[in-house]
Amino acid sequence: MEILNIVILLVFPAVAILIAQRIPALNAIILCYAAGILIGNTIPEYVAHDTVRSIIEVMVVLALPLLLFSSDFKGWLKNPGMMLKSYGLLLVSVTIASFVGFYAFNELADAPIIASMYSGVISGGTPNLNAIGIALNAGDEMFVLLNGYDVILSGSYFFLLVSIARPLLSKVLPSKEKGEKKKEVPLQFQNVTLKSFKGHLKNVIVALLWGIGSVGLTIGLSFLFFDELNALFVVIGASSLGILFSFNKRIRALPLTYETADYLLLIFAFGMGTLAQFDKLVSSDWRSFAMCAIIFGVMLILHISFSRLLKVDTDHFMISSTAGVFGPPFIGPVANATGNQKLIAPGVAMAIFGNAVGTYLGILLFEIFKNL
Repeated sequence: MEILNIVILLVFPAVAILIAQRIPALNAIILCYAAGILIGNTIPEYVAHDTVRSIIEVMVVLALPLLLFSSDFKGWLKNPGMMLKSYGLLLVSVTIASFVGFYAFNELADAPIIASMYSGVISGGTPNLNAIGIALNAGDEMFVLLNGYDVILSGSYFFLLVSIARPLLSKVLPSKEKGEKKKEVPLQFQNVTLKSFKGHLKNVIVALLWGIGSVGLTIGLSFLFFDELNALFVVIGASSLGILFSFNKRIRALPLTYETADYLLLIFAFGMGTLAQFDKLVSSDWRSFAMCAIIFGVMLILHISFSRLLKVDTDHFMISSTAGVFGPPFIGPVANATGNQKLIAPGVAMAIFGNAVGTYLGILLFEIFKNL
């Protein structure tokens, strides 16, 4: 049974990608979560919970350095421009909003974990939520619960971004000229598809070996410093090594590091869904959702206000906000909605940068909240 669980866990994301390619309205990660929840709640006796839990924890930690390898942090830091300024304002907004949400619902036993994990997801995307949760030993239901909340909140926001957000924001933020020539987006910044991997098995193996080496080195240091496997240290260490190795041109140029990480996160999503008990999610405390909604809402209000004050234009606001809340795959559609495709490349770079920064921010906030 355990072998069957492992095979299904590794293969189903490929099925989800194929379905999403044929039905554009569907999203592979949502399909993985939904299928996992369906299996976990209809035939839970066939789920090898301990095996699945161990595998998905490895997947999300392994994905962290792979997400960061392809980032040109050195080149980007030489000329960060308006994008970094706008993303910095997002981080300030997320931090303040997290304190507001925490104090509004600090009677909740899990308030420190909820506030810190959700601050991670809206400052760098879903990988941050997962990484912070593993570092803080959050329960299985907490992962799926907060991911579910995020689907509702960020899904509504994405609809606004690609529809009416720009004309509305242009009334309060400066606007730049539209119609910029579209720049070609490197392969590792595109949405993952099975065609991306076709004929590139060697590249995927090389990428995985670098990722495994990064995580293995971090685990070794954990035992050296703590005489045990310290989850918090491993998460921070894996992210830090991902950034460090990205300064090497050969590693940064490795093909398919981002796509490989994306596939690992689909495995995580499917496995996490199988571990969730739907009856517990339905009966969850409404205040958890209210806390996330307040954090999200206050963050948006503050980010818009700070952007107006410091003269960040509409397009940079929208792209930096997309980079923080959603991550790389959503940059293209929002850039198309703004008509300013030249922001795709720096937006994706900022989104990948957020994978690291958001993890650090969430863990730091937890250390503060637990002592308040």
